[in-house]
Amino acid sequence: MLEPKLKKAAQAILRNNSLLIASGSGMAADCKLVDRNGDLINKSYEKDYIPTFRGTYGLWKEYPVLRKNLISFDELVEESFFKDYPEQFWYVYGDLFNRYSRAVPHKGYNKLKEIIEMANKRKKHYVYHSGIDKLYLKSGFNKERYVQAKGSIMDWQCK
Repeated sequence: MLEPKLKKAAQAILRNNSLLIASGSGMAADCKLVDRNGDLINKSYEKDYIPTFRGTYGLWKEYPVLRKNLISFDELVEESFFKDYPEQFWYVYGDLFNRYSRAVPHKGYNKLKEIIEMANKRKKHYVYHSGIDKLYLKSGFNKERYVQAKGSIMDWQCK
């Protein structure tokens, strides 16, 4: 059941012809991770979250090698960084791939689906996502109505 504010948003959307949902990597930040058995990770010694990707301090906090060498997000995603520092690249991207692979979409994804349904925009909506995950698809969004702006770490390719 939608809360009153979400219901109001759905009603406003109903008055329009279509809906565009635009989001970034922050959408994944609240997702929980599961272990190899499919159980939620909630142990303090396990990395049980997805770090904010774009925020330099998020990467620096999570990956000290980046902080030590003052490597920014923009440098990390350059082809030259991959060629010049493959160990550091794989240190970060290997860990991120592992986390995204084990991520469980949070209830916010379902709330967006509820809004789409309530506003009757099943065939008149698109999701434009600039994050590198595929959590919208994992949560059941229609792949025909989904644009992955930068490519996905799950496919190991950029757009």
